[in-house]
Amino acid sequence: MPESAFIKRSPVGFTWSTAPFYQALKRAEPQNFAVAVIHSHPAGYLRFSSADDIAEKEMFEIAFNRLDSGRPHLSLIMTPDGRLAGRAYGPNLKPRPVDMIRVLGCRWRFTYSGVKTETARQAFDRQVRAFGQQSTLDLSQLRIGVVECGGTGSAVAALLARIGVRHLALFDTDFIDETNLNRLHYSTRTDANLRRLKVDVLGEAIAGIGLPISVARIPHHGEDIEARDALKSCDVIFGCTDDHLGRNVLNRLAHFYFVPIIDLGLLIDPVAAGATMRLTDESLSSSQAAPARCAGD
Repeated sequence: MPESAFIKRSPVGFTWSTAPFYQALKRAEPQNFAVAVIHSHPAGYLRFSSADDIAEKEMFEIAFNRLDSGRPHLSLIMTPDGRLAGRAYGPNLKPRPVDMIRVLGCRWRFTYSGVKTETARQAFDRQVRAFGQQSTLDLSQLRIGVVECGGTGSAVAALLARIGVRHLALFDTDFIDETNLNRLHYSTRTDANLRRLKVDVLGEAIAGIGLPISVARIPHHGEDIEARDALKSCDVIFGCTDDHLGRNVLNRLAHFYFVPIIDLGLLIDPVAAGATMRLTDESLSSSQAAPARCAGD
């Protein structure tokens, strides 16, 4: 807010003109953006005050009365130690709490309902000792997507399920065949014979582990329109696709919706058909003998 917008300011409150807010709304409207109003509580009080309730209702009433828009707009408060709380306003002007706030940078921080009040399950006792209870609780709150469930994706999904992730979405349109059996986790000959979907086989196996987890099986590639809304709802996505189109879509998703993408891949250079590979001590010590390398960063 520019200095000129403040009518009165003190250590415990302020009064300001809504003209800059209205100008922000007019800039956001053509781009289908929402506006978030953020203010601080220097004393560390992480709740919306009665004064906030009155001021925000009057302010957001401007948004819905003057602009023909039904999208929600946001209000956030912050404290000196970096904690955040938020809520959303719709046309009925009744505030709804924000389920999760993601702070993304060199480190990721998550604020959600129940933070620091729950206790990690006994099944993750050793994990808590190694990485702390809060990281385990964070994992239980995140909605994590795995795009493509082949050799890499199935391994990632299996590991995520075993470290306490409770909300997992699997994206893949492919069926299991015989060539998958040596690398696709949980796949069997019966699955290949029946041409079962990878997301179904992997989803059923993860559910069978016995840990509390919900698995959404989405039989579409990440670039398919049918997968768009589910991808946008993820807090973190593991990209395990092996084509540039899929990576490009995930890259755009990260830029437009600020969803963190962890891109994974493995590239193995096969020998030519009919050729044989001989490994000797000399070839193994050579810098050119690198049959497998990481793709990407």
